[in-house]
Amino acid sequence: MNSLYQTTDTFWKKKYNSPNVESIVFRLQSKILKHEYNLPKKNSKLIDFGCGEGSSSNFFAEQGYNTIGLDISKISIQTAKKRYKKNNKNLKFEVCKFIPSDQKIYGFKNNVDVIFALQSLYYLGKKDFYELLEIFNRSLKKNGLIFATFKTPNQWDYFNNSKKTADPWLRHVKFKNSRININLNQFFVKNQDDMINRMRIFKPIHIGRYTMKLTNYESEGEHLTFFGKKR
Repeated sequence: MNSLYQTTDTFWKKKYNSPNVESIVFRLQSKILKHEYNLPKKNSKLIDFGCGEGSSSNFFAEQGYNTIGLDISKISIQTAKKRYKKNNKNLKFEVCKFIPSDQKIYGFKNNVDVIFALQSLYYLGKKDFYELLEIFNRSLKKNGLIFATFKTPNQWDYFNNSKKTADPWLRHVKFKNSRININLNQFFVKNQDDMINRMRIFKPIHIGRYTMKLTNYESEGEHLTFFGKKR
């Protein structure tokens, strides 16, 4: 494995407790996927890339999607299977490889309706990021949809505690406070134009953002959101 990924791989392979569905998930379903595209339809396929312990995957399966949740963390996938798999026949979880060239196929091979990547794409270096997007593009059906989120430098607690790496995009983030101990590599998009450019293989439809701030010592956790479709 690329040495730049080893630190991040080690960080995320530890148990990450996330039993609840983020509000962005059910708002995406109700405001866009259901309202604008009438999804899910019969046999609609959805890939949850970076599913963690599977709460979002389970939500989408409950809505009626044929869902596969993917994550590099074996312990998180084990938790997801134990917590949710018996609840829905439309739900499957798989451990995936960090590097796209080692994986080739993520979840379904083709005819995917939706790819959902919540806070998961920005851990890849430039080359692997674009290789992953090519795999996603091949797996999507005609006019298939993708939703992804990206950090910005406005997450100052992360960005200000980061430094450049050998990869043109990745920065090494290392800091800790009373709640978290961060040691990983990730990239930040400068603004929405930068995000759209990086995601240019897909046609942009909706560009958004979300934040959350509850403490004085942490940033608002700004993420930009990209919702697009296969060209």
